[in-house]
Amino acid sequence: MKRNLCTTALCGGLGLFGGLFIATGAYKDLSKSLSIIALATLPTGYISYVVAETRAVKRINEAKGHKETAIKEASDLYRKNEKLGVETAKLNQTIRQLELDKKQLDERVKSLAELLAACQNELLVKNNEISNLQAEITTLQSTLTEHQERVEELQAECDEWDKKFFELVEKESQEKFKIARDTELQKIFDEHDAVNQQFQNIIDRTMIWADKVRTSHANKNELVKQMSKDFNETLDTVGSKIKEQEQTWLAEIELLREKVAVLQQQNVGEILEPEYLPRDFNRATDISNGIAHVLRHFYNVSLRVNGFEETEELLRVGYAYSKSLDPKKLVDIFDKYGKDITKSLGLYSISATVDKISPTFVLTIKTERPKPESDEDIYKQGLIPASQFSHQIFLATDHTAKGKPTMRVMSSTGGGKGIAVKNVLAYFAELNDWEVWLSDPVDGSEEDYWNCPKIAKSPGEAGKAYQQFTKLHRNRQKKESALTDKYVLGVFDEFDRQHDDDDKEIAKTIMTAIRHTKQRQILIGQSGEVGENHWTWDAMNNCSLLFIENAIGTAIKHDKDLGWSLTKKREIQKKYEKFSQWAQLKNEAGNIPNENAYRIALLVIGDRYSFLEIPSANKGIIRSGKAFIRDTFDAVRSSWTEISHPDELTQTKIVCPHCASDAVSRNGKNRLGEQLYSCKVCDNKPKKWVSPNSN
Repeated sequence: MKRNLCTTALCGGLGLFGGLFIATGAYKDLSKSLSIIALATLPTGYISYVVAETRAVKRINEAKGHKETAIKEASDLYRKNEKLGVETAKLNQTIRQLELDKKQLDERVKSLAELLAACQNELLVKNNEISNLQAEITTLQSTLTEHQERVEELQAECDEWDKKFFELVEKESQEKFKIARDTELQKIFDEHDAVNQQFQNIIDRTMIWADKVRTSHANKNELVKQMSKDFNETLDTVGSKIKEQEQTWLAEIELLREKVAVLQQQNVGEILEPEYLPRDFNRATDISNGIAHVLRHFYNVSLRVNGFEETEELLRVGYAYSKSLDPKKLVDIFDKYGKDITKSLGLYSISATVDKISPTFVLTIKTERPKPESDEDIYKQGLIPASQFSHQIFLATDHTAKGKPTMRVMSSTGGGKGIAVKNVLAYFAELNDWEVWLSDPVDGSEEDYWNCPKIAKSPGEAGKAYQQFTKLHRNRQKKESALTDKYVLGVFDEFDRQHDDDDKEIAKTIMTAIRHTKQRQILIGQSGEVGENHWTWDAMNNCSLLFIENAIGTAIKHDKDLGWSLTKKREIQKKYEKFSQWAQLKNEAGNIPNENAYRIALLVIGDRYSFLEIPSANKGIIRSGKAFIRDTFDAVRSSWTEISHPDELTQTKIVCPHCASDAVSRNGKNRLGEQLYSCKVCDNKPKKWVSPNSN
């Protein structure tokens, strides 16, 4: 900008002095020319000064910019340096911790090595003992062999002795006979008696000797048998002792291996047996240890009791679990069997959570029944009273009040969804210009407490009823004749189980669109689980959601699907625990029947939520009042039903939509089975049309 001004001034100055130069005739007079030229140098010098000053200012600004950039970079470097210092401190701390852990592991490894060396030394000693016993067995076996050889030698001597005896007798007899034959017969006779006597003596001596030999043999046999028996018994005893010792050593080796395996598993974070707190006659200690004992012996889960924190009303116990154990299994155990565990230990309630950062399994225990808070205090903490329940549901389905026209009601069987919705039906029955459709595909079951006219009483009728609800929406979208021109509330029970996937897809397409066609729908389901019922959380976010009783816990588990922050989830869970405890204490204290029991519901509309107290069961019969409760789609029956209600009388007559004449006649049906009419009066007689009061 300054450069442009200088250029302009320079050009103007030169033009001015050029004019003066010509006008004064200075070009003819040298002195005048010099004067004017000298005068012209003044603005030129000023302009040069301005230009120089502009360049200097520009350089100063550039220097300032470089300075600011340098300061900013220095500041960034300083912050990075601080951050690096913090991270370095953390890393140093981590390194120190790792060094401590390494030192502990080295010590444990060293102790294990020492234990293993001791086991090996003991094994060598046992092996030496086995070698000594085997040497003794070898010695005994050699001794037995020697005795057996000696017995065989004695037996051979006996056999030899018998053989020699008979040979000697025979030889001597033959010799005597030869002598007797050679000598005189008398002498033979004389000597006969002597020979016989000698022979008898020899026989007697032989018998005596035979008895001695037989006795000796018997004694030897007894000795051999006794020695064999003693040897066999000794051998059996030694063998059994060796086997027993081997089994003992094998058991000890297996035990040592198990100990080594346990130590190895403990090193990697496994807990194989419960680890209890030392007994100190404190009830909190006994409860903490008792829960660990129950989990081990009944559910095969081993935990280590880390410690507990006790307040006036609560006991919080922390447990360490094995790294290979999924903590969800622990939470599932207390979800399914928590009441049995609390009852067995004489406690009031137990709730389970997992701190994944530690990681620690945390149980929050109430040992005694807490005192119930007053109704006034509970309502001040955010629970909406039962007297406002139905109105809150009306607002939740009203898009003009930032609600959503489709509501999903979820609870398990017997959870109270029928009680809640029947109260809503009674509320809508007292509203002007409304029509209510109730579809109950399990009409007549043990759980049927509606006592209200129904448009559908079987699964087939329920599907057709939803088609009529969809058809009403499309007719109104196209601004065609429709079944009714009133506001319509459609209540479809057992929608998850008794309606097919086509109906669910249709429901998804009209969830929000029905707000433009004066319609609302309540879809009653069994569970807050979405996927198993062929819904999606994107579709659920287009509805207002009413979770009743245990379905509230399911909603809390799906906090991310519902778009809740962690803070919001904890806030909802805390309120739910407080309100459900209040309801439980009220039910236990008053011995209240199930239909009148205190129940809690969670109403979710987008990012808003509120807790509602569900009213007691409405045991009356709900009939058409200010609102019309439809029980059929048949035009004639609907007309007669409506005539009994004066507010609806003007809409029962079938008239021509062109001339308003009631001189109409039936003229066949269209492809949808709808009755067509023609007018007998107006010029539109050839045309056919559908009455808004026909199907």
